[in-house]
Amino acid sequence: MKLPSLNTRSVDSKDNQGTPVKLISLRSVGVGSLVGFCTFPATLGTLQIVLFSPLRLSCSIPVVSSVSGTLAVATSVTVASIASISASLFYQRLENSLATKKDTRKEISLRYSFSPVDLGFYTVAAGITFKIAGGRFKSVLPSSFFKAGAFAHSCIPAKGQMYATKKEKWLLTSLGRKYGCHTCGSRRSKFYFGDHIPPNTLLRKGEQQVFYPQCNQCSSLQGGLLSGNKSNFKLKTHALSLRLYHLYLPFPFILMAIRQFAI
Repeated sequence: MKLPSLNTRSVDSKDNQGTPVKLISLRSVGVGSLVGFCTFPATLGTLQIVLFSPLRLSCSIPVVSSVSGTLAVATSVTVASIASISASLFYQRLENSLATKKDTRKEISLRYSFSPVDLGFYTVAAGITFKIAGGRFKSVLPSSFFKAGAFAHSCIPAKGQMYATKKEKWLLTSLGRKYGCHTCGSRRSKFYFGDHIPPNTLLRKGEQQVFYPQCNQCSSLQGGLLSGNKSNFKLKTHALSLRLYHLYLPFPFILMAIRQFAI
């Protein structure tokens, strides 16, 4: 098994053929991974607020939402990966500049590698991880107040336009605590309302309604929009409602480790 390179004070080293090789320490890898961990969901949330919401693109638009969500995840992975590597190298340089001749610490380091092809690998790997973790690409877009939202997983049949019964409210609260409000994703509500989808005032002849769990805040906002006849102009962003699929794995460093130790 090939032994890992050892790095003390210099960010640069040489391989067996004398070719310069840039090394990054495990502490730098940790810093870079943390930056990527924060950057990925932050970028997804920013795209919701500054791009999709102004363009009135919601998760309920067929095809367009899935395509837009896929591009958003790919963009966020790219941004997170570049930020992760940049932070790692910056910290390595900072660490090297503060090191002294008396510093004799030795640690495992990774050989730095990065290319446009690598970005493609990160994007594909992150997309697969996103799906395995239960993510739906359309769910990274804002929710419409009048259609199934980004967190709409399970529903129960609505018997006409009447409010949910006591038993139905209990079932909806159970669903809400498990999956969150279907509009904003909140799991903090003590109870959840039965949100008619489609809403009673927008129901067309022959359409069937279902109940999705909805928190009090979203229910109040929806009621105000319906009474004000603004049904086509309001979306709900949910940048802070994080799920397992928002987790960013440090793919740049994983690939570096594979190249260094396994190949």
